[in-house]
Amino acid sequence: MKKGVFYSVGVGPGDPELITLKAVRTLERCPVVAAPQTKNGEMLALSIARQAVSLEGKTVVPLHFTMSRDKAQQHAAHLAAAQALRPHLDAGRDVAMLNLGDVSIYATAAYLADILAADGYETRMVPGVTSFCAVAARLNTSLTGIDTPLHIVPGGCGALEECLAQPGAKVLMKSGRQLPGVLAALGGGWKKAALTVFVLWAVQQADGMVISPRILGGVTGLVVALLLFTIGVLKTLAIAILVVVGIACGQYLDGDPKIVRFIQNLMKKR
Repeated sequence: MKKGVFYSVGVGPGDPELITLKAVRTLERCPVVAAPQTKNGEMLALSIARQAVSLEGKTVVPLHFTMSRDKAQQHAAHLAAAQALRPHLDAGRDVAMLNLGDVSIYATAAYLADILAADGYETRMVPGVTSFCAVAARLNTSLTGIDTPLHIVPGGCGALEECLAQPGAKVLMKSGRQLPGVLAALGGGWKKAALTVFVLWAVQQADGMVISPRILGGVTGLVVALLLFTIGVLKTLAIAILVVVGIACGQYLDGDPKIVRFIQNLMKKR
């Protein structure tokens, strides 16, 4: 029996309109769809894909990966994920593994493709739109010029200062845990950089891209830190109160005053 094909499919940065036609057709054709699943059950890439294509009747395989930096643990998780897909491939069923952004940029699917290809399975890649290209488009700006290079740098890069000193545009990825070090490497411009990070996140949010609670929490912490360092505690507290009041008013007008009810319940307990 001919074995199935393993497809690495990029689903873009979160806006379902940025999923390519080729990705949609691949998902429509594959009877098995695999996607990473977090410990709390969230499958972000799958939720994005479902907004662009019907997955009804398909077998969905959740894949679990570790957030550890330990190479041995990472490899073990990749092997386990590949093993979970082998029965489907051996039965002749094509498998599409979903990957956020593009499948050639820090893609988990690439590790599985390497493992399966080494075992004789056919693998193919379906590209997707990267987050930094989507943000650049939303801001109506170009990342490069005829003589301007583009550097894609992981936040944990040991020579980050050296990378930032290179000419051209820099895209810092996988910077969540290394954010303090990244801001330190940016030197005197860290406040501007922090604000830029927030602006880019806001652009993504406004453009319909899916933001996970972990990223939302990290960005919120970054903005609070930025405000504390620039305007002080009292002004930051005043802004926070005004933001909460604004949200409460919006909820009230929408007919779902959650914050008002929460405050009322607190007052009743007293």
